[in-house]
Amino acid sequence: GNVSYYDNFSEVFASLAKGCHIVFNDSRVLDARLFIKDASSGSKVELMVLDLGSVDVAGACEDTLLQAMIRADNVQVGATFEEYGGNGIIEVVGVKGIWEEDDKSDGNGTEC
Repeated sequence: GNVSYYDNFSEVFASLAKGCHIVFNDSRVLDARLFIKDASSGSKVELMVLDLGSVDVAGACEDTLLQAMIRADNVQVGATFEEYGGNGIIEVVGVKGIWEEDDKSDGNGTEC
């Protein structure tokens, strides 16, 4: 089918609601966007955690694996990024593919 984009759900709600059964849920979005520094270039890069998986928040983070989107092109396995506060290093251990967003977003990236 056709895909339409709207800046705000309220712009399309009336046309969706007419003759439809709409279900609302109480889902939550993980507020997990942070800015990191590309260790090779020093450039500021956005990282968005997509899935915490089975992270033990009380445990050590050295062996923690997260699924994330890094808003940068051509991210490769082995690439490293630094947390701006100097508290951590992020190493890419796998790349799933390119993350493409619509024209209204802040740009594309790489799912790692």
